[in-house]
Amino acid sequence: MLNVFRVLLSDISSASPAQQARNLILKLSCAVKQNNLVTVVLLLFITGAPLPPLKLGHSICPDFCFHEKDPGTCRGFFSRYFYNKETKLCEIFKYGGCLGNQNNFKSLEECQTTCQGNCKLLSLLFLLWDLLPPPPPNVGYKEPPAIPSLCMTPMDKGLCRAKETRFFYNYSTGRCRPFHYSGCGGNENNFTSRKSCLRICKKGFIKNKGERRVIKIKKKKKKLSVKVLEEESIPERIQL
Repeated sequence: MLNVFRVLLSDISSASPAQQARNLILKLSCAVKQNNLVTVVLLLFITGAPLPPLKLGHSICPDFCFHEKDPGTCRGFFSRYFYNKETKLCEIFKYGGCLGNQNNFKSLEECQTTCQGNCKLLSLLFLLWDLLPPPPPNVGYKEPPAIPSLCMTPMDKGLCRAKETRFFYNYSTGRCRPFHYSGCGGNENNFTSRKSCLRICKKGFIKNKGERRVIKIKKKKKKLSVKVLEEESIPERIQL
């Protein structure tokens, strides 16, 4: 069994993903044509494909192998062989000479070649398949969660002369950085705390009801009162 794995994986693991897929398809096609059941099942396991129904095809394990023995309607007394699905062995029985079904072989060797070897191996492989852990799920590319467009705007200090510590989201580095806000102008990428910046831009957009606030910015000569109306959809966001 290990030798089979080595042969299957040779020239596959070292190839590019596209070439690996082509190699596996070619090997699987050849295995099916040659009725190599072991190779077929191992390839299916390697590729993580679901195992097909019990009946993989007439060439591998014919349906008639599972038919009950049928002596027919005539009165002859001929020794024939049939595959016993219960014992998974080819056994002798007496055939009447006409009718019956296809689970009827003139020699033990013919019965074993057609049914016993393939069907017994098929049952064993299906049993082993059930015992194997499920293949890991195919992890495809997932797009990162969308963030509000305001988080992609550059830092803007504004037009006035105050120095209020605020935070903006640096889209290039994925971090919230402090800056000095002048008190007016600027853009929406302007947060009163690092926490609010991270909550909206880093961890994804969270809907919340906005509130009216009055933010007082202290200056040396006079106090400037700026009313900021936050929109319903963005918590602690400052719109100027």
